[in-house]
Amino acid sequence: MILRVALPRKTYVRNKACAPLVKDGEEAQDEGSPRRSVAAELRTSRRIALSPNLCNGRDLIQSTGTFIVSGDPAATANHIAASLTLWRISVAAGLVMFACDIPLALIFYVLLGPVNANIALLSALFRFAEAVIGSINVIWYVVPLVLLSGAQYLKAVEPQTIALYTYLSLKAYGIGLAIALIPFGITCILLGYLIVQSTYLPKTLGVLMTIAGACYVVNSFTLILAPAFADTTFIAVFVSALPAELGLTLWLLLKGVNLPKWTMALQARADYAQEAG
Repeated sequence: MILRVALPRKTYVRNKACAPLVKDGEEAQDEGSPRRSVAAELRTSRRIALSPNLCNGRDLIQSTGTFIVSGDPAATANHIAASLTLWRISVAAGLVMFACDIPLALIFYVLLGPVNANIALLSALFRFAEAVIGSINVIWYVVPLVLLSGAQYLKAVEPQTIALYTYLSLKAYGIGLAIALIPFGITCILLGYLIVQSTYLPKTLGVLMTIAGACYVVNSFTLILAPAFADTTFIAVFVSALPAELGLTLWLLLKGVNLPKWTMALQARADYAQEAG
């Protein structure tokens, strides 16, 4: 009774509401049917959900932390200058990841809207806020590319000054990322709640997403309010976010959503809205 969204071969699923077998990947005849709508969303989510995990901007950009020598702007600038190509790739990956967050917000709204449309919308808005803040914040990682480009007009600036500005831009990026991950963490908490309340996704994934979201929020506020403890809370983020985000991605890719139960939840919400109206 599960819609397969990741297998390349054609599989067959049976919807209790629609007795005939339907090939995975083929469109239903009724253009307005919920089945066709969610199937299309799932096929799209398969591609989009995979993109941020293959070139995860957060992880890839954070990996550039190996270039940063704490308290040593000159060494930091030298490390970046020696690997500008990798730095550019990291910046591009970050922009791709934040861009993918916007359609993902819509997809999860469609998938989890039948549980609670208001909370699903709130989750989508927080994810959109994270994408906007994160995309703007990436500009701080573009600054070193300009400062270390070796352009002629930079000859008038002392190398120590360029190194200091490069170092400060990376510090500013770290704070900006922490701010962006606050709405992202709230999104994870809301998604986790919706998944737990749903009947067509594993509740375990919902619990993991809720814990990961709380860790994101705590770590971000710790970085801003008590940076001395940020390394400790970051460990909690890594330990909780990896199984939660990767687990949800793999489930959608390999297992999918229980389509009959999703359809029933959607119909229940429509019936409730009709009665309330």
